[in-house]
Amino acid sequence: MPEQEDIFIRAPGRLNFVPGTDQGAGLATLIAGTVSVANARIGPNSSVQLTPQDVSGTAGNLSVAKTNGVGFAINSDNALDTRTILYVIVEIA
Repeated sequence: MPEQEDIFIRAPGRLNFVPGTDQGAGLATLIAGTVSVANARIGPNSSVQLTPQDVSGTAGNLSVAKTNGVGFAINSDNALDTRTILYVIVEIA
């Protein structure tokens, strides 16, 4: 069975993301400066790109901590950071 695409390009040049479990993109909201995202597709060649979607709370610097086969955590260096973050997972070949 072919693997379902979870990110695809739809004219005119827009990226579309299919919601669901273990997808290549999604939204996560920081609570007290951190959030864990379950995603079994995270591996050693996964790069998680982050884009804040709002200015809730006091913004801090973001970082990612990956656990292969389990998921990743998005962390802010400010515990008052409550922003919603768009994440996109890119596999580096």
